[in-house]
Amino acid sequence: MIFLTFLRRDLLVFRRSGGDLFLLVGFFLLGVSLFAIIFGGDFDLLGRLFSGIFWILVLLSVILVQDRIFGLDYRSGFLFDIIVRDLLFSYLCSKVVSFYLVFCFPLILALPLVLVLFGFSFDIFILFELWSFIILGLGSLCLLILLGSSLVLGLRLGHLLLPLLIFPLGLPVLLFGYVGFEGLLGGEFILSVFLFLVGYLLLNLVLGLYFSFLLLRRA
Repeated sequence: MIFLTFLRRDLLVFRRSGGDLFLLVGFFLLGVSLFAIIFGGDFDLLGRLFSGIFWILVLLSVILVQDRIFGLDYRSGFLFDIIVRDLLFSYLCSKVVSFYLVFCFPLILALPLVLVLFGFSFDIFILFELWSFIILGLGSLCLLILLGSSLVLGLRLGHLLLPLLIFPLGLPVLLFGYVGFEGLLGGEFILSVFLFLVGYLLLNLVLGLYFSFLLLRRA
């Protein structure tokens, strides 16, 4: 299956560029640790700041490695070969999945450590509910990066323009992710927020793949 072939290739390429993964995880953990150290004596304040800090650092961390999604393939000419051979849709799907597994999954796994640093006590059920919001939010961010990268591909300052595109489109993820976290940490699962994130992910899945396909076909 073409998708699985592309997926294996992308995972291998991303694994070889381990410096980018180190940059992402290092930036995220450094940011979390700095806040934990600065406000280490005031767990009440840390608890109030946690949700906002977490989601902002997640967005910034993912944007740091946004060039990985197409950069190497574009510069090597592999992307143009994919377009000529009419394999673009499978290629895009593999890019989203591999980018998520390599660069987003570590952020999901880091959540328990972040909760401990911020002085939270939690049970496994709360952790899984928090994970559900992160999984949905990061899925949307990956698809937005896919769309934005398709739009600025080949532009001289594309790597600088992309964050300006991602920030406004990523704001719903940050806002609703923040509200969802605050509700869960306060003992309430806000179903409407969860459903919004599901709907936003599905919207980005359809529109992100569709417009990325059109943009790259005309690249």
